Amino acid sequence: MEKGLDLLRKNLKSDKLRFGEKECIKAVMAGKADKVFVASNAKDELKERLERYAKQGGFELILLNSTNIQLGAICKKQYNIAVATLVK
Repeated sequence: MEKGLDLLRKNLKSDKLRFGEKECIKAVMAGKADKVFVASNAKDELKERLERYAKQGGFELILLNSTNIQLGAICKKQYNIAVATLVK
């Protein structure tokens, strides 16, 4: 079991978990992101952008081995999830 998935599962019922690229970028730009979970098949452009932001500091980037379909199922959503963000 992936450590990142365990952390994500622990926070599923939290009101601090956000889903989707727009919500993620908004939280990152506002300095409110704590951890960002990225699906293995997320767009390369998104991964590169988040890696650049993570290098500047402020949040932990967690690249998962799970696909966006699997991530959606893990998060108990009826849709695919490429990125999930845990805010501070």
